[in-house]
Amino acid sequence: MCIADAMVSIFNVAPNLCVITNYPAACPFQSNSISCKITNFLSITSIYGSTYVLVMTSLDRFLAICYPLVAQRFTKRHVHISCLFAWCLSIAFSTPQLSIFYFNKTTDNCAASWSDVKHKHVKYENSYTVWFATAIWILPCIIITVCYISITSVIWKRPAYIRKNTRTRHGFTSERGRTNILMKPVLLTFAVVIGYVLCWSPWMITTLITQLNSEFLNKRARAKTETVSMLTYLIGFNSCLNPFIYLGFNWRSIFVKSKGREATSIVMSLSHYNSTQQRKAAHTEAEELDNLYPCSGEESKEECLHTTSDSMLNLPK
Repeated sequence: MCIADAMVSIFNVAPNLCVITNYPAACPFQSNSISCKITNFLSITSIYGSTYVLVMTSLDRFLAICYPLVAQRFTKRHVHISCLFAWCLSIAFSTPQLSIFYFNKTTDNCAASWSDVKHKHVKYENSYTVWFATAIWILPCIIITVCYISITSVIWKRPAYIRKNTRTRHGFTSERGRTNILMKPVLLTFAVVIGYVLCWSPWMITTLITQLNSEFLNKRARAKTETVSMLTYLIGFNSCLNPFIYLGFNWRSIFVKSKGREATSIVMSLSHYNSTQQRKAAHTEAEELDNLYPCSGEESKEECLHTTSDSMLNLPK
């Protein structure tokens, strides 16, 4: 999801900012038809990827809570396969962008070309709009909603003794403690889902209304198309919001880890300093003993120690 959010910032937010500022010279994606197609393709791919990785994460939480025995069989390989599947779908669903967008030399910007046939382009554009809304908003919202309704139902039906004390006499985590540890990633994903729904719903609903039922809006409302189009920037804001949600749920552990690393480095430095001082003191003491009781090279180590101990015992009092 971090990769998808970064791609949204690069290929979605940045080009839109160039369009807002009306400074195409600073936008390399505006230079020719190839860069125009590639930029729009990567922009939609990143949005699909962010959405489908979120769906896979919700399914993972659903299996972990509702079917724990099945979830225990999953390994990192299964996680990698699910992420790869999400990105493959994203790339496949984004391929129409390569044929839709082109570089308009007259207006000097990227534009969508649905058809050269008169009155046919409305039909094609409406079909693509419905498909896009279904693939990136309606179906993901349905899957995510079913997952979290099931998760809430399972947690709600758990016995009341789970709500008792959080720690045992010997400090081991109780059933509620283990449940809280399990629920933290669920709540984190749920917060990301809420942000996704809030950021996507206004633009998607407005787009469907204006595209499929233009007669519903009067001329005054349609004159506000530019204001309504600003809702598209909520999509980019959704990807910018996810890191702050993660930080809000994990700031304590991040702070403790940083303090723990600092304390560990201090302890290791003090330990190294103490061991160095002890080695220096032992070396100095050995040199002083050698000066007081020198041994000849012909004597063995045992004889030297025995002679030295005898001489120390016979010292005058």
